[in-house]
Amino acid sequence: GGRKAKSDMERITVPEDVAKEIGLDPKRRYSMTEIMEAVQPLLPQGMVVDEAMVASFMGLGAIVNPLPDDMLFYNSISAEYKEYLRKKGVTATRFDPESPEDGSFELWAYYQYGVPVFTMDFWALPKQAEEKKDTRTTTPQSAAKMPDEAEKQKADLKEVALLAFSDTILGGKGFIDWKSFSHPTLGEVEIGGFVPFAGTTPPEYMIDSLLDIHLPWILEMAKKIPSLKITETKVTPKGAGIYQLDIWVTNEGLLPFPTAMGKRNKVPAPAILTLESPDTEILSGKKRTTVNALGALKSEKYTFLIHADGKRKITFKLESKQAGSDTEVINTEG
Repeated sequence: GGRKAKSDMERITVPEDVAKEIGLDPKRRYSMTEIMEAVQPLLPQGMVVDEAMVASFMGLGAIVNPLPDDMLFYNSISAEYKEYLRKKGVTATRFDPESPEDGSFELWAYYQYGVPVFTMDFWALPKQAEEKKDTRTTTPQSAAKMPDEAEKQKADLKEVALLAFSDTILGGKGFIDWKSFSHPTLGEVEIGGFVPFAGTTPPEYMIDSLLDIHLPWILEMAKKIPSLKITETKVTPKGAGIYQLDIWVTNEGLLPFPTAMGKRNKVPAPAILTLESPDTEILSGKKRTTVNALGALKSEKYTFLIHADGKRKITFKLESKQAGSDTEVINTEG
C-alpha cells in the first residue's frame, strides 16, 4: 500500500462529454460506485458494469493499492503474524522491509492475477536502541549520490545498525575500512565500505533457528487459502418424476474466492458446478453452473429441477483450478 495513484477512485471528475452521456454533472466529483450505478442502465441486458470498465473508458489509470475489501484480510493476517512472532520470542525491533518494485512478482500476482500475496522477511537488521556515531572516515566517493533528507536519515540509521551488527555478530567482517588504491585508468581512488549482502543475509548459524520460527507459519497460511466444497444436498420429490435438487457450495477457507481485485479483473476463472446424469432432463438450472465468488466461510445455494423416470444417480462435480474440487453423488427415489 501507499503507492500514489493517477486518480482518486473515490473522487472522480467525469469528463464533460461522458457526463452528458450518462447524466452526471461534470463539475461534481463522484465515487466509483456512483458512476457504476449511472452507467449500468445504459448497458445491454445481461451486461454488468464493473470498476475495470469504468476506469478504462474514463482513462483513470491503474489501481495501485489493495482494494478496501482485500485490506480487511491483509490487516487481519498481518496482526496474526505479529502476534505469532511475539509468542515465538521475536521481540527485537527490525527495519521495515523494502517495498516491492513495480513489475515485481508480488505486485503482478495480486494486481494482474488477483490472488492474495504475502512476502516474509525471515531476517532483517535489528534497530539500534539509540543512534551511535561512527568514527570511520567518510570519503567523497562514498557520498557521491545524495538522496533526499528523509531517505538519507533512513539510510544513515541502517548504516549505524549494520556497523553495530558487523562489530558484534560478524566480528567486523561486514565492513572493510576505506583505503587508497591506485587504479590503472581512474588514478588514485579509495575502496572499502560495507561487504555486499551483509545487511540482507543472516550468518549461517542463524538459518536453522530462523526456519524453525517461520516455516510453521507458512503451513498455517496454507490452511487459509480458499477451499470450495459441496457441503450439503437435498432431494425433494415434486411428483410425476420431477425432483428439486438443492446443493450448497461452501468456501471453507479463511480467504475469499476470489479477492476483490480478482473480481475486478475477472481472474482467476470461476469454479464450475456440473450436473451429470444420463437420461435425466434438466427443467430448471444448467448442466454447467459457474460459482463466481464466495467469501471466506460463506455458502451459496444452487437449485435445480429435473425429470427422471425411476431411480437415478445424480453426480455433482465441483471443479476449480485455484480452490480445489469436490464430488457428491445423490439418488432420486424409485
